[in-house]
Amino acid sequence: KRGEPISHIDLCAELLLVDEVAQDALLRRLGAMTRDGQLISNRRGVFGLVNKMDLIKGRVVGNKEGYGFVTVADGSGDLYLGPQ
Repeated sequence: KRGEPISHIDLCAELLLVDEVAQDALLRRLGAMTRDGQLISNRRGVFGLVNKMDLIKGRVVGNKEGYGFVTVADGSGDLYLGPQ
């Protein structure tokens, strides 16, 4: 219902989870959902629903020069990935 990614701490606050055991259980559940492909997490530690994000499914093909491409699964054309 939130409509945007949320951190574990903020989700605990919204769910009124103050018990450390419950907070740890939620973190384990979020990890399991990430492994199952239901959620995605970023470097900042926020979690979002995969089906609510504007993502492109594909395969990253790297080059030893540092650049690469994403081969898009729907065949719509490759995307260039610069070395940065």
